[in-house]
Amino acid sequence: MNFRFFFVIASCFVTLLCNAQVQVSTKQLIGTKWEVVKRRIRNKEEKPIQKNTVEFSMDSYCESISMLTRNETKHFDKPYYVSDTELADSVFNRKNVGINLKGKYIIVYNNKTKKATCHTIVSFNDDEMVLYHKAGEYKIDCYVTYKRVK
Repeated sequence: MNFRFFFVIASCFVTLLCNAQVQVSTKQLIGTKWEVVKRRIRNKEEKPIQKNTVEFSMDSYCESISMLTRNETKHFDKPYYVSDTELADSVFNRKNVGINLKGKYIIVYNNKTKKATCHTIVSFNDDEMVLYHKAGEYKIDCYVTYKRVK
């Protein structure tokens, strides 16, 4: 009887942990800049071989990639919005860009490829942000950890 009770309580606790949701508002992102410090792909951590930063304005997700071997930096400005729902059918809702929203996903549109990607906010605080990138740009699911630089 005690074992069953313990099992039920433990199962409830695990369910709560798995369903915990981190919500971030657009206002929390505006004016911040983040640098990639590591990626975890298939339970293997890797440090970046190039400097990759992301900076948020009200309507722009600006990604900068510095090719350390070539002393060159490329900038990619992409419209984005925060959403409480996952990206459905890769449809980017332009009317949400530039509006203060709250959610657990950052939806980014790449004007060059004409594709939207959905980044799940795994954790977020003043110093660190972890996003789950589902396949898309990286061609494979990965967790990306950023440290705040601004």
